[in-house]
Amino acid sequence: MWDFVTGRNIKRTRTQHICKQCGKPIEAGSPARYLSGKYDGEFQSSYEHVECHAAWQAFRELCGFYGYEETPWLWDDYELRYDHQDWLKENHPIVYNRLFPASVDHPAPLHPTSVGA
Repeated sequence: MWDFVTGRNIKRTRTQHICKQCGKPIEAGSPARYLSGKYDGEFQSSYEHVECHAAWQAFRELCGFYGYEETPWLWDDYELRYDHQDWLKENHPIVYNRLFPASVDHPAPLHPTSVGA
């Protein structure tokens, strides 16, 4: 359970990071969203593409999720992968292309740990 979560926008990252939402690199010098908080007593932090964060927020609202506890990451959400691909493609095409690359023949996005950095 999250004890607290805070986030802020970063105009330009200093180094490359991996997006927690899509698992793809956020290149150095790119804008990003930085999140930090305490989960089950342990401090955690992550980065997200600005577009991925916006898609995640919109998807949460679409599905009626309002707490961080009940909202999975974009790459790990069954409903998004199978029921809402058309919505994502229409409303967030940049994120759609990150999660569902045209060169890969599979129905679901790759887990971030399987994506090369």
